[in-house]
Amino acid sequence: MPRPVRPKIAYVSAQLPSYLAAEHRVVERSEQALDRLALALDFERVGEWPCVTSRAGAEVVAREAEELGVDMVLLQCSSFAMGDVVAPFGDGRYRLGLWAIEEPRREGPIALNGFVAMHLHAGVLTSAAAGAPRPYKWFFGLDDHPWLRDRLAVTVAALRGIRALREARIASIGGVAPSFWSLAVDERALRARLGVQIDVHDLGDVIVRARSVAADEVDRVVDDLRRAVRSVGAPDDDMRLGAATYVALREVALEGGYDALAVSDWPLFQETLGIHPGMAFSWLDEHDGIPVASEGDVMGGLSMRFAGALATGPAMLLDMNDVDLAADAIIMWHCGGSPLGFADARGATWDVHSTLGRKQPGAVPRGAVADLRFRHGPVSLLRLRSDGAELFALDAEVVAHPTAGFDGSRGWVSAFRDADGPRSAADVVSTVLSLGVEHHIVLSDGAVAPAAREVAAWLGMRLTPTVPYRDELVASAGGAR
Repeated sequence: MPRPVRPKIAYVSAQLPSYLAAEHRVVERSEQALDRLALALDFERVGEWPCVTSRAGAEVVAREAEELGVDMVLLQCSSFAMGDVVAPFGDGRYRLGLWAIEEPRREGPIALNGFVAMHLHAGVLTSAAAGAPRPYKWFFGLDDHPWLRDRLAVTVAALRGIRALREARIASIGGVAPSFWSLAVDERALRARLGVQIDVHDLGDVIVRARSVAADEVDRVVDDLRRAVRSVGAPDDDMRLGAATYVALREVALEGGYDALAVSDWPLFQETLGIHPGMAFSWLDEHDGIPVASEGDVMGGLSMRFAGALATGPAMLLDMNDVDLAADAIIMWHCGGSPLGFADARGATWDVHSTLGRKQPGAVPRGAVADLRFRHGPVSLLRLRSDGAELFALDAEVVAHPTAGFDGSRGWVSAFRDADGPRSAADVVSTVLSLGVEHHIVLSDGAVAPAAREVAAWLGMRLTPTVPYRDELVASAGGAR
């Protein structure tokens, strides 16, 4: 199973003794606030250091934080602090947060002057003297203030996403599906940029493994599969072949310690086993937490792992299949490899693949794949592009629609939003088609696009720009290719 991602955040207090941080218990109150947030947001507060009052002291703490492998240092100006104390924290591999709290009173002699110090530190980090600028994020207040509580919630999710990318191991099984050239990836460029490791496997090995799975193990898996759904419409033989394929893929995933798989689901599966492996994909994600990207889409698999870390839940790889302008909605669909947890109150079924062998004379409908409608609510649409150099990210909602959508895993999506505000379905279509955004888009639970965009800011990725719909030809606005 993918490794759990729980960020480590170090709190460091910087101050001058001539101010009143001690009298107002700034450090104690701040540590208590962070501990409450650590429980609520699921991060670990690590490290205990004396208050930093000089550059020499800052250098010691910065080095020790690096050795602890923290994901972020929150450098708090507990009172005013000199500009040189921030400099050593600008060189670490961790992310840097600048923090100040509100003044205990807003008249008379100033007690803390921490906001001014944070402002000074921001200027130091962006000055020519600091060398190449590096990103940082500011925070303000204690855990009852939105500028700490809400901003840190986005950052903790982003730190999970960064860790998931840095540690990701992806299995490419069978390569990219025939003619799906836009899904190709430069493995060396991706590893250099994000640290992602990709291992290549022969799909024939999976077929051999599937044919070798013991009958009693297939029986156990089929029983689990039947209990997980409302009904089963797929033939027994297909259920057994799908279960054996699940076991084979799971073996590969566990043996390699993979966080996601990218599998070419056609044509070899059909030529050898006569099935589509959608049920196996669905169950590997639902039961084991290992996302599987169809058609050998490595960046799709990585995007699923990334989105899952942001949302702390599963994600789906989908196509955009149709547009209803009157409803300002787009149907997101795939043939049936989605995790069952996305199903609405109707639940899911295992059924035959809706197009496999459909026009072949004498062909019998084969499966098995998941058939479900997505539950309504907030979601995000994400895609890592250009070997990790670019990010497509939108928030949206799964909404009600008069039609049920196409057989398979599906839902109508609307209420699109990017960093600048609401966008129409026409704007989304214009963007993906004008810029050639790869046709697999990840849909994840919850509004995690802000956290995804923060990851892009930390790692220097560009954002795929929205191309507003117009009737005339829109020149390429600088997409991934």
